[in-house]
Amino acid sequence: MDSAEDQATDAATALVVIDAGMISGWRRATPSIAQLHQAVFHLYTVHPGLRVAVVGDPALKHALSPADQVLLDADIEIGALVMAPAGTIGGFQGFLTRIVEQAASVGLEAVVITDRAIPNAPLGKIRLDGGRWYFDLTGTRLDASAVAAAAAVSRSRRPGGRRPARAKPAATAGR
Repeated sequence: MDSAEDQATDAATALVVIDAGMISGWRRATPSIAQLHQAVFHLYTVHPGLRVAVVGDPALKHALSPADQVLLDADIEIGALVMAPAGTIGGFQGFLTRIVEQAASVGLEAVVITDRAIPNAPLGKIRLDGGRWYFDLTGTRLDASAVAAAAAVSRSRRPGGRRPARAKPAATAGR
């Protein structure tokens, strides 16, 4: 039986959408553009001719070292990576959802490599073993309730997210 990585992927109708922030920060304290480059290189090596879109949340740039920020800017300049516009409706998750929708409208089947729940999108799986990246592009679909639950958890973990209002201190007499 073939490994998940060796399974045939129809490059003519497939689009792999890679979450740059997730891959660059995979099992690392700080994200690394070199790690992202290595993962994408391994994907292209195993699946030559595959359409790949590497996309990132604008917050990624601020999490990178100054040296990696220069590499990120170079990737953006040559079109190797696209950043979601700041203030995108639905945030980065909404941006990924729209990529999947637009791909479907032109007959492409998008598989998303991310740690976020994306409605109506098959989610690919990755693993890093001994310095080699393995991609399972068969995709796992989440139902609507799973996507909604994941979005609720994401909002509750968001820094500065919705929190109960603090009680205001009572005014002191005599002021």
